[in-house]
Amino acid sequence: MNKKPVIIGIGELLWDMLPSGKKAGGAPINFVYHASQVGAESYAITAVGNDPLGDEIVKEVGQAGINAIAERVDYPTGKVLVELKEGIPSYTIIENVAWDHIPLTDPMKE
Repeated sequence: MNKKPVIIGIGELLWDMLPSGKKAGGAPINFVYHASQVGAESYAITAVGNDPLGDEIVKEVGQAGINAIAERVDYPTGKVLVELKEGIPSYTIIENVAWDHIPLTDPMKE
């Protein structure tokens, strides 16, 4: 019997704020997405803010077919500010945001 492997990624779901616009990202989300593309049953556990950026990123992740448990918390949705200087990126990670405060909830325990 061939069972699909189950992959769970826990951590940041955030907006990469690029010079060209924002893009959903975060290492656990990217990993879960790619694992699902090769046939794994994949889930992401994260937190987003009770804010418009949280609404938007949850919608985008869902449209990408990612199974995400994205709890809403009273911290802003995560962002990474990306600057390009002579083609070399530099990153400013905004701290104390939603994914820094992922609560343990019943859906996560299942």
